[in-house]
Amino acid sequence: MAGPIAIVGAGISGASLAYRLASRGHDVLLFDDDRPGRATGWNPGGINPLHGPGFPGFMAPIYAEAYRLHADQQEEVQAISGLGFGWKLVDRLFLASSDEEGTALQCMAGHYQALDGFSARWMDAAELARWDGRLDPRWIGGLMTHGNARVDAERYRQALIAGAVRKGARIVNRKVDAVETRGDRIVSVRSGADDMAISALCVAVGAWAGEAIAGWSPGVTVPVRALIGDLLLIRAPGDGPRADIGRGLTAIYQHDGDLYWVGGTERTSGPLGEAYEPAREELIAGAASLMPGWRSWQVVAQSSAARPMTPDRLPVLGRTPAYANGWVINGGGGKGILMSAWLANRLVGMIESDNDPPEVARFSPSRLIE
Repeated sequence: MAGPIAIVGAGISGASLAYRLASRGHDVLLFDDDRPGRATGWNPGGINPLHGPGFPGFMAPIYAEAYRLHADQQEEVQAISGLGFGWKLVDRLFLASSDEEGTALQCMAGHYQALDGFSARWMDAAELARWDGRLDPRWIGGLMTHGNARVDAERYRQALIAGAVRKGARIVNRKVDAVETRGDRIVSVRSGADDMAISALCVAVGAWAGEAIAGWSPGVTVPVRALIGDLLLIRAPGDGPRADIGRGLTAIYQHDGDLYWVGGTERTSGPLGEAYEPAREELIAGAASLMPGWRSWQVVAQSSAARPMTPDRLPVLGRTPAYANGWVINGGGGKGILMSAWLANRLVGMIESDNDPPEVARFSPSRLIE
């Protein structure tokens, strides 16, 4: 290829793509405008392959492969970048308040038992009370699972970028203002006063996919919108839960030492950032509903992040309709960290082979959404 492969956007997908391309010896130009509100900036960092859109079903083997890609690369990324990001395997307790929820969780146990390195066991109400008497007694039981991974999401993103740089990638801390095309090929990008020749363009702009880049007209593509998630960071010296605990979106996650995350929400409007009182009240009430006997914690911080979401909640990956060398990698949504490695790995293969394999057709930027 003549000229570098340009990546617009340095969120978790763009960072993963830069790392994998650089690892394969490609000349990489990563544009990072370092905007606030990106998904990794305020995120519990779960890498969880056993739930999400399309699971159980066609996404199950994809999620499992994505998990293994992270597991296989995490030591190398930490070593080459010199940045630790706290990779660890965690226990998580899924709570049930009805027989119907309990049955669903016990069915989920089979998926945990079937995946290498994972396990799960059912705990009835009496065992839950013995495990931690601060849990709400209304829980009829819960599924204690092991095997999901956790990282400091923002540190992981930074480590991938640092690793890509060590492998030869170049970072431009500006946005791309315009692209120049000849026929169906993108030949250069403009950033500030600089015009830079490129061999391919990968757009990984996350929740800001609707923002215009002059000259970028990829054709009719799947829309990506911002799904805002709110979190609290709390401190509980000495007596926090011994596992992640949750029901649905409401959850308490271990973070670092005596710090814990409390999540979560999903909203499509309202502000990004710290001051959103309705979300704060909802999150505090959610934590109290899980463990009403746990009262020693204090809120340290509150914020939110924008996760890129498509109408069918599946990612977007592939060549754009209008360009032979224009690609989109986006729409990871709530599975963005998990899927980033798989999406990057597949896109590298597509760029190198100049081929659109059938197994990624359901993620095509031009797919039909029913």
